[in-house]
Amino acid sequence: MLTNAKGNCQQVINNILTTDFSASDACWQMGSVALEILMSGKPLSNKDVIAALINRLELENDIMTLDTYRQLLEYVVYQTMVESRAAEGDVLAGG
Repeated sequence: MLTNAKGNCQQVINNILTTDFSASDACWQMGSVALEILMSGKPLSNKDVIAALINRLELENDIMTLDTYRQLLEYVVYQTMVESRAAEGDVLAGG
């Protein structure tokens, strides 16, 4: 069952990343977001990445860049959910 869940997780990630998505632009944009957070003196966290992406969505006018930000936001939110569930599993298992 865990293998199936892991396969489904990877399939969702692949779907998010392949839908009209420029991987090089996405990597650059995510790096830019991470650098912005780190330069502000904050530690890098999913919460800060999500907030920065939402802020950029509100300020951006270019449609292609907006799509990149939306897809990155979807990816980070999804990964946050996966990490949260994994952490819950560790707690339940006594780890």
